Formats: sequence, C-alpha cells, structure tokens
Amino acid sequence: MLLEGKVGYVIGGLRRAGDQQGLTGAKRKTLGAVITYYENNRQHMRYDEYLSAGYPIGSGVAEGACRHVAKDRME
Repeated sequence: MLLEGKVGYVIGGLRRAGDQQGLTGAKRKTLGAVITYYENNRQHMRYDEYLSAGYPIGSGVAEGACRHVAKDRME
C-alpha cells in the first residue's frame, strides 16, 4: 500500500487492527505512536510519485556511497 501512495489506507488499517485486537496499555500506546508518525510524515511518503520519477526510495544508494567514501579514505 505504501508503495502505491496509499498512506491513508495504511493508517486506517492500523487503527482497525488495533481496535479488532483490543490492544491496551503499552501496545496501544506503541500503535498510537506509529499512527502519529505516519500522519505527521505522510507528505514524505509519496513513494508512488518517487518511483515514477525514478528516485531510489531505499537507503541502499546512500549506504553504498558512504561505504565507498569510507573505504577510499581508509586506503
């Protein structure tokens, strides 16, 4: 769903799952924090647009670049 740009569906699904599971206490609080994170950052989760534009959405590109820079400096 996230890769399709459907953050709202994910948020709704998390809410429903929490209600259906009857989460309470620490588990409910953790789920609430996850939902809040998605709500606060949904403008940064336009993965469908990023993929269409050819942007990498994983950390592999940045990690690979860092690995090469660190290796070059160590040699």
